Amino acid sequence: MKNILVVDDEEAILVTLVEWFASAHPHDNYNILVADNGIEAIKSLSAYKIDLLITDLNMPKMDGFELLAHVNNDYPIVPVIVMSAFDTPDIKNKVKNLGVLLFISKPFSTDDLDAIDFKKIFGKPAQEKKDRGHINGITLQSFLQLINIEGKTCTLTITAKGKSGLIFVDKGDLMNAKPGHLMVTKPLKRLFRGVTMA
Repeated sequence: MKNILVVDDEEAILVTLVEWFASAHPHDNYNILVADNGIEAIKSLSAYKIDLLITDLNMPKMDGFELLAHVNNDYPIVPVIVMSAFDTPDIKNKVKNLGVLLFISKPFSTDDLDAIDFKKIFGKPAQEKKDRGHINGITLQSFLQLINIEGKTCTLTITAKGKSGLIFVDKGDLMNAKPGHLMVTKPLKRLFRGVTMA
């Protein structure tokens, strides 16, 4: 079962989306959760494993931008769709920079919803997901600097000459490294100065 969290302060939008999922995807095993502001959404994010977040931007108590920032920091793997009447290029750029998957302009139609490929959003089988995200041709140090600038949280598997190791990054800060069978070279030792090797 996939948990989809829909966040909007307009009850009519919440009802429309719940009814649309029930009629358009009756056999897809989607569990639709609703919240009318960002604070309620955060409670749902902490209480359930959310597989997709669909959120408005203009809401009371905590708006969509604050919610997106929270999701980016604490739930970076949750895909996000934004729906908003504020569809200026500047707004679209801001949400894209926050990692939003799709922007739907309000008012939207059922055709707009029908065009969303939920199977693609929820991803491929675990084996295929595991192989996602290869980067070649960039130095480790340069890549870690990019992750630091972006403030990302991730686990990196580094492979070189048939040997591999793990690097753990939390909000852009290098937290730990596990060399495994990877020899730590002098440049990497300088990079890992002050890091406890597990």
